[in-house]
Amino acid sequence: MALPRLQTSLCGCSVETGSKIVGWFNIIARSLLLIMLVGQAISLGELIGDPKLDSDGRAIYESALSVVIFAIVLVGLLSIPDILLLKGIYNKRPKLMYPWIVVQMILVIFQALSAFQGPLDQFPVRLGAVLIGVGISSYLILIVNSHYENLKSETYGINNDF
Repeated sequence: MALPRLQTSLCGCSVETGSKIVGWFNIIARSLLLIMLVGQAISLGELIGDPKLDSDGRAIYESALSVVIFAIVLVGLLSIPDILLLKGIYNKRPKLMYPWIVVQMILVIFQALSAFQGPLDQFPVRLGAVLIGVGISSYLILIVNSHYENLKSETYGINNDF
């Protein structure tokens, strides 16, 4: 079963333009997140070096720094499919776009599962927020997938319109 194929995307733009918007938005958002995380790592590093800090406080800051470094690596790795997406769009190479679609689908599954973490009394609010996020993410995947299918049809002469 294939995903639905859109003819237009955001505000009536073509799916190519919508895919470019999605790709650039992801690159910019991840870059800002990386800058913020690196700033946080620098701040934690300075706090760890404070001679007034006791061993318990140092241990807490060191574990927080570990989490921040893990987040930097994860965001850096998640930027690779974003770069491939833009490269695939601009060079009209659909194979470069496919990793982004797969990674985003995996992230949507994790996003949906996140509704089940945390206190039960907050579940309805979390569920609402997760449903909105999953809906938006799914729509963006449909935009990129539609352009991917269009490019694939042009590149390989395949017509999937039924």
